[in-house]
Amino acid sequence: MEDALYVFEVRDVREASEPGRARSLVRIPLVFAAEPPTTLLRDGKARSLDHAVVAAKPLGDGRFAAELWTLLELGPGEGRRLSLWASGPPRTAASDAPAPSELSSGSLVAVLDPASGIASLRSGDLELAGDEFLSSFVSYRSADALEVHPNRPWEIRSEPAGDWLRRARLRTRIAFATPEDGEVAATVEVALSLPAGASWLVADVDVVYPYTSKRDVLHNPSQKLRRYLDRRWVEVAPFQLHPRLSGTRDDPLRVWKHNYLGVTSHYDLDYARINPKNAEIDAFNHQVTAGWVAVSDGDRGLLVAEDADVRASFAFAPMRLREEDGRQALWLNPFGSYHGRQLDYSQSDGTGLGAEVTELFSSSLYPNGPSYNGQRESFSLLLAPYAGDAPPDRLQRDAGNFFAAPAVVYLKMPAAVDAPVRLPHQMRALVTQERHARARRETAGPLPTPRAFLANPTQGAVDVVWDEPRDPRIDGYEVEWRSAEAEDWQSVRLAPGRRHRVDGLIDGESYAFRVRAAAGGEAGPWTEVAEVRVGPVEVVEMASALTEMSPGLVWRYCKAALVHAWVTR
Repeated sequence: MEDALYVFEVRDVREASEPGRARSLVRIPLVFAAEPPTTLLRDGKARSLDHAVVAAKPLGDGRFAAELWTLLELGPGEGRRLSLWASGPPRTAASDAPAPSELSSGSLVAVLDPASGIASLRSGDLELAGDEFLSSFVSYRSADALEVHPNRPWEIRSEPAGDWLRRARLRTRIAFATPEDGEVAATVEVALSLPAGASWLVADVDVVYPYTSKRDVLHNPSQKLRRYLDRRWVEVAPFQLHPRLSGTRDDPLRVWKHNYLGVTSHYDLDYARINPKNAEIDAFNHQVTAGWVAVSDGDRGLLVAEDADVRASFAFAPMRLREEDGRQALWLNPFGSYHGRQLDYSQSDGTGLGAEVTELFSSSLYPNGPSYNGQRESFSLLLAPYAGDAPPDRLQRDAGNFFAAPAVVYLKMPAAVDAPVRLPHQMRALVTQERHARARRETAGPLPTPRAFLANPTQGAVDVVWDEPRDPRIDGYEVEWRSAEAEDWQSVRLAPGRRHRVDGLIDGESYAFRVRAAAGGEAGPWTEVAEVRVGPVEVVEMASALTEMSPGLVWRYCKAALVHAWVTR
């Protein structure tokens, strides 16, 4: 232990009452004083364990950050002590290594292809990847026409990680044009990993969405929540999956899910048997899940799990259903957003008025695409093909432990870690801090101006909101304001953020506001001045919203009103 670089205590977090052992993927963040050496991993009985040290990146001061990967067979509440040792010099990977054509663990094979990313995902004779199994897109409304912009061909490169772990990195762009900003592009980068002997593939996804100019104002009953947004964003699909499954109305596809009460259940996609108009559904998400969801046609299925240490949502995989020549097809969109027509309820002999009015005036039915504008998201998925209807019990346990990974405590670490760290999230925070510091040192030029600045008056106060520019040097903001009669500005220096409330203002008086970015003793340009009159927010009547609708939406509203008048006459 004295010469070990790291010593860890690893423990399965499941309750002792939960039956069965699980094969747990353990991923532990590390920091090394120099480029990571060749390593040896041992358990408490000094037995060597298969492992890999991956994703090594310099921190800018000679140190490197990386991750230790290993598989442990653990029962509920079971612990294991591990130690990591240096066993040789760093392994230098050839920079001109050919792009891999496949990743194979023996029981699972993933065939890679620039056109489709993953052309095949095969477990024995069981094939789950059909046409366009993996794709990415952004749908964006331009000149009142909705256009779907698919990803470009995938760039594939090798990422050697030793004999135990097969790894490849895929990268693509989603380019589209906007009236104000010209051509912009989202970037999608995927690290695919397949441990030896594993029956599942791990996909670590990192997406950077472009920032497009915002011209629309998000209206809410609460004035302080108003923000600028670009409503031309409609859908995003960072890592859309289209498994090779086929159902019919009489023998429909099935969705399996595991909820937060520990109950595994399913439901069938038999909407068309109730109402033929619902044979195709643009967007549905009834999968409130504790970590994983699976889809099956009875003969084969695909389970998709999320890693809560990276990103988690209780409904992380919205789906889309299509039917062609009587055959069902399904798409999954993990951590993306679909939008489209709602379910039709004409089988109940309704007029459709409720659906029309709800769709017109319910903000919850607006596209969620604008919330991705200018954002960055990272998530990690486990993809597991299986035979049959329900996922096997063992696979369900493995997926559950991918979602809630075993707990890790650092018992020893090298001097290169010069901060008190005991838990993985503290190590990740340290690495993030160091990477930000490096990015600040390497960024030059004037500070950018905050974007989408808006002042929202309310009773006795004004809430100012803005979008933060992407610049690692920014460590805060300065907000200034003054009344219409005053000459001098009042100001406050703020920590990084996107909003600030200025209190103590007089109702009925006009005030001016502006904001700028700050970095140490430097400051960027001010935004344009926003002038508002302070006072309580007036209630906006439903009919007044017609003035902000497009002609098409106005006609739909009037049609719904006429139908209502005819039915209730």
